[in-house]
Amino acid sequence: MAKLAFKLTAMLIMVVIIGILLVSCNTTLDNTSDEQPIMPTQNAPIVDWEGCSGKMNDHPCDFTLIDQNGMPWRLYEQTGDIVVLDISTIWCIPCQFAGARAEESHDLYKDKGVTWVTVILENYFGQKPTLEDIKEWSMIFGIEDATVLAGNLDLLDPYSLTGWYVNSLPLFVVIDRNMITTYRLDGFNEKQIKIWVEELLAAD
Repeated sequence: MAKLAFKLTAMLIMVVIIGILLVSCNTTLDNTSDEQPIMPTQNAPIVDWEGCSGKMNDHPCDFTLIDQNGMPWRLYEQTGDIVVLDISTIWCIPCQFAGARAEESHDLYKDKGVTWVTVILENYFGQKPTLEDIKEWSMIFGIEDATVLAGNLDLLDPYSLTGWYVNSLPLFVVIDRNMITTYRLDGFNEKQIKIWVEELLAAD
C-alpha cells in the first residue's frame, strides 16, 4: 500500500511541476520489436470491407488486447459504436491528463453508443505494460467503467500501412460507427475531441 501511495504522490508531483508545460509528448517509440501481443488477434468478426490501415478515412486494422479486468477486447466487435481511442504511455505526462478525464468522458457518452478506450503502449520504464500496470493506471485515475487496454508497439507503423503513425502522445483516434477512422489528434485537447464526437452523433 505504501508503494502505491508513493507512486501516486510521485505522479501528482510530476503533473503539477511538469504537466502544465507540455501539451504532448514527442515520441520516438521503437516498434521494431518482434514481441507478440499480450493477447493474439483472433479471427475478426465478419466485415464487409477488404484491407485496413492507419490512414484517415480508412478502416483501422483489427486487434485484440487484454483490458484491466483481464478480459479480451476486440476493436472490430465495436462496429456500430463511435470509438475514441486514446493511445498513451504511462510515462507521458499529457497522457496522464487524458487518463484523468477518461472515466468522465466515458460516462458522458456511454448511453449514446460511444466507446472510450485507453490503449497503454508502454509502462514507466518503456516496457510493454502488464495487466498489473493497467490495473494500477485505472485505480490511480478512478477508471471503473471505461476500458483500459494493455497495448504493444505492434499497433504502430511509421508508414500507416498496418497501424498508426505516432508523432506525439497521446494520440487520439476517433472511429465512426462504420469502423472508419474519421479524426486523429496528436496531443490532448479534450474540447476538440468532444466536438468531433458530437459531430458524429449529430450525423446519426
